[in-house]
Amino acid sequence: MDKWMHGKQLPIIEREQVYFIYRNIKDIPVFLTGDMNGWQKETIPFLKIIGTDYYYCEQHYNSKTRLEYKFIVDNKWILDSLNVEKSLGGYGENSLLFMPDYEYSPYILQDRQKSYTELDSSKFNSPTMSGVYDTWFYRNIQADSSSPLLIFNDGGDYLKYAYTAIVLDNLIRENKIPSCQALFLQPKKRMKEYWLNKKFTQMIFNEYLPWAERKYKIDKIAQRYIGGASLGGLCAFYALGTGKLNGAFAQSPSFWVDSVKIIDQLRTAHIDKQKLYFDFGTLEKQDNVQNTMIAFLESKNAQFKYNTWPEGHNWGNWRGHLDRALIYLLNPNGTAPPISRD
Repeated sequence: MDKWMHGKQLPIIEREQVYFIYRNIKDIPVFLTGDMNGWQKETIPFLKIIGTDYYYCEQHYNSKTRLEYKFIVDNKWILDSLNVEKSLGGYGENSLLFMPDYEYSPYILQDRQKSYTELDSSKFNSPTMSGVYDTWFYRNIQADSSSPLLIFNDGGDYLKYAYTAIVLDNLIRENKIPSCQALFLQPKKRMKEYWLNKKFTQMIFNEYLPWAERKYKIDKIAQRYIGGASLGGLCAFYALGTGKLNGAFAQSPSFWVDSVKIIDQLRTAHIDKQKLYFDFGTLEKQDNVQNTMIAFLESKNAQFKYNTWPEGHNWGNWRGHLDRALIYLLNPNGTAPPISRD
């Protein structure tokens, strides 16, 4: 078995079949967990290869799938030591699997021969939320004060895990989007602030944006878009109700919160005048909730686009497809109409 394993790239992939391998010297139960089962503990067991101390787990995935996973051995969650591919996210490292037809985004790669935009980091003190927030400002060298403005929820995470500044520079350099500027705001109490919190949303538009406009000389005529992932995506769509945005994007948005309460919040909003984008991974098993949102947006004659990917709820998914959201929202051939800044 050792001789057969030597030199093989693991996990073993044969068309749409995947074989995970684990050497189990202690002969104790081993389980696979990850995006494929919502990170449940003991639903996918390994089987022993008779006559060896190796165990295997056979799975079947779409040929374009990207997923993150771990092994559970003796109640301990561990990386797949036989797989060199790993992905870093908000909860640490996971082992990583790319199926043969996965489409890798070139826009997340930094070209060492080219210069990239330097960000200004600062602290924003909110009287309303009684907190000091970490924030960053991006302005591409080709942009000016009236260029489109993007606001990123989970801003520090978008910079660290989604390589957003690199993605923006690469898209602008290749004329996929117009030159732009962006604000990245990191939450303090994320679950509370992003959970359909009117007070937090008002803070963004009544305190944070006016502060940023003064500090960075952002023109009030600049088109404004907000976006985020998971709860940050829910928060972004909730902000549409303010009427102060040209659009929003949401990656794997938590529309399931309070039985799609977000729809009730947007029923009277003029979202037909805004440009919307969202996407989600099919491994998240949220199709019914997302389809409810699609039907609602269609009933409102909203200008929107959505995508699905054979992936899970993680930064690797959001990083790999951020370019699609930005191109759709900022493409000059389909800009949203002017929005009042009163």
